[in-house]
Amino acid sequence: MSRVNDIRATCETDNHLFERLSKSICPEIFGMEEVKKALLLLMVGGISKEMDDGMKIRGNINVLMMGDPGVAKS
Repeated sequence: MSRVNDIRATCETDNHLFERLSKSICPEIFGMEEVKKALLLLMVGGISKEMDDGMKIRGNINVLMMGDPGVAKS
């Protein structure tokens, strides 16, 4: 539970956390900041699902990445 508290404290004190996290996605690819922010929101977001046995899980994310074969999509 301390990790959750650490993350919450970081979010409250760091006003630029969203930008820093989005820039950490594929840092070798310059630009495309809006795409990186969208991918970040897809990775950490999602609609939660409740299974038949009562367990709660995050829903599926749907991402289609297109581009040249050498553009590091994996």
